[in-house]
Amino acid sequence: LGGGRDGGTAAARRPVMTPAQRNAAAIAARMPERELLEAIYEIACSRGLLAYHTHDSRRSQPGFPDLVIVGPGGVLWRELKTQHASITNEQRLWGNLLREAGQDWEIWRPADLVSDRIHTELSALTVRYEPRNITTPR
Repeated sequence: LGGGRDGGTAAARRPVMTPAQRNAAAIAARMPERELLEAIYEIACSRGLLAYHTHDSRRSQPGFPDLVIVGPGGVLWRELKTQHASITNEQRLWGNLLREAGQDWEIWRPADLVSDRIHTELSALTVRYEPRNITTPR
């Protein structure tokens, strides 16, 4: 029974990908960080958001997030990585401290672009969240 060291169960556990999903995965696997950054800038600008990226980080604080994106709905702090790259200890520290401070820090990878996660998160920034109108007794 089975065709491999694991008795053939690994293939049974792997989800079957459609041709479109295989194509998206192949695109994500080959996309360099610079191309991901350019795509995100284009999406952010098309939605009227402000995006900041330090172009030469050699004199900047190590680990500072690659992107800060601001819109009426809030602020996103994003570290960009290729599909299989790891974050540094300094990047992890910045991310942990930003989250502890109540900030929205995440890692974005090319797969997040092809899955529309990035589009969804940027679209959410275009919406202003109004606090509920609370009246005080007189």
